[in-house]
Amino acid sequence: MTQGILDWLDTYDKINEIGETHVEELTENVKNIALQRTGKTTIQKWLNGGRYELQFMLWLKNYSESDAQKIQSLGILDDFSEWAGVQCKEGNVPYLGDNKSVYNITTTNILLMTKNQDGTIGDYGIQLYIDYSEKEE
Repeated sequence: MTQGILDWLDTYDKINEIGETHVEELTENVKNIALQRTGKTTIQKWLNGGRYELQFMLWLKNYSESDAQKIQSLGILDDFSEWAGVQCKEGNVPYLGDNKSVYNITTTNILLMTKNQDGTIGDYGIQLYIDYSEKEE
């Protein structure tokens, strides 16, 4: 499922402009993104499947020395949030695998989480939730 979400993220042009996308952790390089899976919740269980929510953090490492740089980084994640909502409404959702259907994609809590020692580089995060159903065969 993670690969399907990475492939979906790759369709967002601005992600590609920022830099490389990684899984689980950012690199030391400035201007990179990481998708970190933080959980899976069962919303409803059925006899032949269920409805679930995948939880992720999308991390952005970027410059954070000035307010203008912080606003730019937060703006990148704001734009992503809007893009994700539009994609969901248009039915352009990640492929999670056979017998899985995405119902909803939401994002919340855009934050500057950490900064390096001299305050010039920050790790920004946004929570990404994917609500989907899975039918067992």
